[in-house]
Amino acid sequence: QPWLPISRYVDLKLKSQNKKVEEEEEEEEEALCSICLVDFEKEDVVSQLSKCGHVFHIKCIDKWLDSNHFTCPLLFGVELWWDDVYDKNNVVQFEKGKPSSSPRSLQNLEEMIHFVLLISRQGKVRLTKWYSPYSQKERTKVLRELSGVILTRGPKLCNFVEWRGYKVVYKRYASLYFCMCIDQEDNELEVLEIIHHYVEILDRYFGSVCELDLIFNFHKAYYILDELLIAGELQESSKKTVARLIAAQDSLVETAKEEASSISNIIAQATK
Repeated sequence: QPWLPISRYVDLKLKSQNKKVEEEEEEEEEALCSICLVDFEKEDVVSQLSKCGHVFHIKCIDKWLDSNHFTCPLLFGVELWWDDVYDKNNVVQFEKGKPSSSPRSLQNLEEMIHFVLLISRQGKVRLTKWYSPYSQKERTKVLRELSGVILTRGPKLCNFVEWRGYKVVYKRYASLYFCMCIDQEDNELEVLEIIHHYVEILDRYFGSVCELDLIFNFHKAYYILDELLIAGELQESSKKTVARLIAAQDSLVETAKEEASSISNIIAQATK
């Protein structure tokens, strides 16, 4: 029967860093659970996955695994089988059966994203990407409906909205709402991770990205999104790879501009 290792957060830090509690209180960096996005407290009951070393609240990782996910929430390519997280010395019984199929990685998620929207607090649409067929009239209606629903929701409400038999997952960053529409049976936490992944890449490219960056460089926002999603499915999970591709494209654009400028100068000199 499978088991899951647990410990108090403070004990885990002491064990991994081999330091005293007093030293840890002074030097410990801020850390949070990547599932619930809540800072760890010293007395929190946590679980550290043995294969990748990431730490989560026991209730959070329990729910994650209970939703038929058998990869690390941060490293979707790391497949976690029960013998990877088995620890005879410090365990809590985890009453579940073995997965009936192979774990899914971020590269082959079954989630189908129907569309992506970026909406400002004022209701202005900054980006739209449609992966399912919608007529122009339907798109206008979708934008109007979802803007009204999402912008009026309180900050303490969850980030999931049931809409027309689908689920809309959204998250606010500064003045922008990043929204993705998925099927009812798809996992919301994975889509939230995709949204955060997209924002991290934008932030890395623009340097503390803001709404004006996307207004004046909207083509870059689309290009980055196209590197992440193809046909509504995530294709690239590496931020470094996306950054490298974007840098290569920028280099090609600059080269084309220089060549065009050189040709223009040659023509201008020839016509004098």
